[in-house]
Amino acid sequence: MPEEILLIDHGEVEVGDERAVFGAGGLVLVPSMVPHAFRNVGRTRARIVGFFSSNTVVAIADDIVQPIGSRVIGSPAAEMAGAV
Repeated sequence: MPEEILLIDHGEVEVGDERAVFGAGGLVLVPSMVPHAFRNVGRTRARIVGFFSSNTVVAIADDIVQPIGSRVIGSPAAEMAGAV
């Protein structure tokens, strides 16, 4: 799994175990294979854009991700990941 760069486009977001808060324009580098989470701590809707160093990305969440309805999301689709 590649490293991930998160760009906080809008709002205030808490990222990772260190509970650092990032505002609009903030960048976060998440090393490869490091479990991480983020949550909106602001009063407005937050928007995060993720950039990956690989074109194949699969993420497994603890809970079902809505509106996708699955714990596994990715590109290519999770059912195709084994065929890549």
